[in-house]
Amino acid sequence: MSKLTLPNNWTPRDPQVKAMNKWLYEGVLINDWLWHRRFGKDDCALHGTAVKAHQVVANYWHMLPQHNQVRKAIWTAINSHTGIRRIDEAFPKELRESTNETEMFIKFRNGSTWQCLGSDNFKGAIGSAPKGIVYSEWPLSDPASYGYLSPILKENKGWVVRQGTPRGKNHGYKTYKSSKKNPKAFAQLLTVEDTGADKQLDLTAILQEYIDLYGEDLGRAVYLQEYYCSFEAAVVGSIWGGELARLESDNRLTDCPHDTDYPVYTAWDIGRADSTAIWFYQVIANEIHLIDFLQDNLKNPDWFASRVLGKIVKIDIVDGKITVQKGQDLSQHKHRKAYDYANHWLPHDARAKTFASMGKSVQELLSVCFGWNKVSITPNLSRQDGIQAARKMLDKTIIDWKCEDGFELVKQYRYEKDDKKNMLKETPLHDYTSHAADALRYVAVSYQTFAPEPLPMDKMKPANAMDNGIPIEHMT
Repeated sequence: MSKLTLPNNWTPRDPQVKAMNKWLYEGVLINDWLWHRRFGKDDCALHGTAVKAHQVVANYWHMLPQHNQVRKAIWTAINSHTGIRRIDEAFPKELRESTNETEMFIKFRNGSTWQCLGSDNFKGAIGSAPKGIVYSEWPLSDPASYGYLSPILKENKGWVVRQGTPRGKNHGYKTYKSSKKNPKAFAQLLTVEDTGADKQLDLTAILQEYIDLYGEDLGRAVYLQEYYCSFEAAVVGSIWGGELARLESDNRLTDCPHDTDYPVYTAWDIGRADSTAIWFYQVIANEIHLIDFLQDNLKNPDWFASRVLGKIVKIDIVDGKITVQKGQDLSQHKHRKAYDYANHWLPHDARAKTFASMGKSVQELLSVCFGWNKVSITPNLSRQDGIQAARKMLDKTIIDWKCEDGFELVKQYRYEKDDKKNMLKETPLHDYTSHAADALRYVAVSYQTFAPEPLPMDKMKPANAMDNGIPIEHMT
């Protein structure tokens, strides 16, 4: 066999050299690259992983936000300049023992493996635990997947490359800022001016194309996001973008503490792969106060019940009957012990025997934990009706800073894009933002089912305060 040199017939561009050296040769384990559109992020990641796979025998993953994107964007993608598959350029066939087209899995002759996955199905990997992961389009990926996998990487002394283009101040922004502060990590933001691409691309034509697609203001914002790595751009197709922007400009993302004079309600979404989101809210003088937010995945009902009640809850099934034991106080970790709950609103799938529910429905399990008179199924409205209900609700919603993670998730909730028609579909994209957004819809639907209590006289607002009027359809 003739000798091969890795990277194979490829060299990084000058502005990419520092990032590649930090990752490949200086051993930096946490790498965040926020580079402008069309600057070869995946090429760097693929060729770099080929080097890593032959430095240390281990398992390596390349992840996109969704599994159905990976085959087109990476596995079957062809380099338009050479006419060769990108994976064949980065991972020459001479280095491979086998290639599994169905599983998008390569085993190298030295024993290393490489696989394409989605951040929405990382549990579907056919190899063992990874030593290295590339997150392509990290700002659009499910951050919960990294939360789950990062302990595995630490145990394996593994590395991560999180690359992409900004999508607002979401988790991609936060991890970039965190890496900037971490002397053991590497973070790099490159605009077209940083890379010199402003002298090579026809930016005027690109800007005009965005304006033609999205209009003057949004088109310019998207252009700044894609080519100048702006964190301030609006999310294209954002379902509640206008309402949430007004909420921020009205300073309604603020301190909104729990008011002990009013009961607390929760609205839950129980999603795929056991991912669950919960909004905690109060209705005060026709305002909806979102006072807390909780989201996690791969957790069982005991875990969520414990966090809601503020004490350890252990659920068992004994002779077909549900038993609940309540133990250690959690108030030192969470303040929810003080909450006086009026009701917990669950989605319709809570009736099903899923969510690790031990042969019972989640509704049954949580009813034993919280009280049979305090657990209800959310009224059954269509998704679009729920979106409209949330749109109306957000105009009289105040959100506490503790909910900022949930707020950023629903800001990213957007309509799916039809790439063939270059337009937005009528259905929302189902991704990592859907759980928080669906739970918010359930807040909007559930709070309509009872009339809010009037505000006590000593808490009345002055006449020039925000209008607290409530539409007729929100009254019972």
